Amino acid sequence: MAPHGPPGAEITADLGRDLLRDQHPDLADRPVRLGARGGDDRLWRLGDDLAVICPG
Repeated sequence: MAPHGPPGAEITADLGRDLLRDQHPDLADRPVRLGARGGDDRLWRLGDDLAVICPG
């Protein structure tokens, strides 16, 4: 997902859904949930078979 909002903004499931609607409407109906937190990154699950890694 491309950066959205002010620098340092927290990435949330709602923000992820908004970004999907804007950039990949074909994926916007998939459930978005936090999969894992790393030192600098967050892995977000899109349904059962896709994932997105975001800073933060």
